[in-house]
Amino acid sequence: MLKIKEQLYLFVDIQEHTYSLDVLSKTYFPHSNIDLNNLDQSFGIKTKQIELLTKEGASNYIERPEQVSFCFCLRTRLTLEESLLIKFLDILPEKATVRRQGEVKEIDTRDVVYGDVVLLKAGQIVPADCRIIQVDNMVVDVSSLRGRNFPPMEVTTEETDILPLKTKNLVFAGYKVISGSAIGIAIAVGKRCVQIRMAEYICSQPKKKQKLTKKKSRSQNKLTKNQSSKSSVVTDTSEMTARRKKSSKANATRTGTTPTRIQRKESVVCINNI
Repeated sequence: MLKIKEQLYLFVDIQEHTYSLDVLSKTYFPHSNIDLNNLDQSFGIKTKQIELLTKEGASNYIERPEQVSFCFCLRTRLTLEESLLIKFLDILPEKATVRRQGEVKEIDTRDVVYGDVVLLKAGQIVPADCRIIQVDNMVVDVSSLRGRNFPPMEVTTEETDILPLKTKNLVFAGYKVISGSAIGIAIAVGKRCVQIRMAEYICSQPKKKQKLTKKKSRSQNKLTKNQSSKSSVVTDTSEMTARRKKSSKANATRTGTTPTRIQRKESVVCINNI
């Protein structure tokens, strides 16, 4: 899970959860043709607008990464980002329910476009990042994005937090609807989905941090080893000096004298003189 500063930096452009339904429908999603008086009967996006959006790349289509094989036995390895993208695509449903041209239609998930009016119900998986505009006791499983430790979230139509990942009026692609139903507007599709952006950010940033932490840990280990070796040398030398002192004292007590280096030299001179 990203930290608060990272979330603010990465998802600074996500503001749809802070706007009222009136502002959303008139300012940001006029092509969605939302009926504020009767949301169930919203007209949805027109056919011409769908064609324009798909041409501009504002659709939910994502090219699936594949391993290139050569020599009939060897294959290229997928990067971490590509493997995460494959996992994300495996989570998404094959079909999505939307309102277009005043009718409820079931389309391929890859054909969902920016501003589509998405209909959600129990048992379905959210096909794209959506802002909830109407809800009927809907509870979603958020483990696909936030982790298994987070409990299911009860969806609302009002903002409950400044952070997009914490507010309850946004549901993201990959969430599973446990119960209830809702209507949402697709605010992010394709590679603009939050889960893909998080994967790209995680794959690009921590590699340098991991290298730095590894270097620091290695240098710290070397320092600790050097310190321990120095301390052992000091203890060994102190033990040796202590033993020498004890042995000299023992010899002195036996002979009754305390021989020194000077006395040894004098004795040698006397013997040579004889």
